[in-house]
Amino acid sequence: SEHVYQAFIAAILLNLSRRYDVTAEFERGEGRYDILLESKVPGPPHVVIELKRSDSDAGDDRVLSDARRALEQISKKGYTTGLKGDVLMYGIAFRGKEPTIVSDRMSI
Repeated sequence: SEHVYQAFIAAILLNLSRRYDVTAEFERGEGRYDILLESKVPGPPHVVIELKRSDSDAGDDRVLSDARRALEQISKKGYTTGLKGDVLMYGIAFRGKEPTIVSDRMSI
């Protein structure tokens, strides 16, 4: 399930806890983001990650579409609400162990 990927990635990102508050599945805007890295100091960008799981037999176009949908969800649901400064946004779709990643950057 999508939550397995989320737990795995969040656990790895906890190593950044000196520079970032790392949280998962908290309400923000009009939904629940998957993973948020909120910078503790001015300068480094905040990071919002939204994950999707694609079917194992999905074609490349479908997986890319799922990753783009994840990225769009960050903006549509307002997961950047309350953040100030630069924000990196990642939409990641997993087909099995293979990730497809799309990204965007904004300044708030």
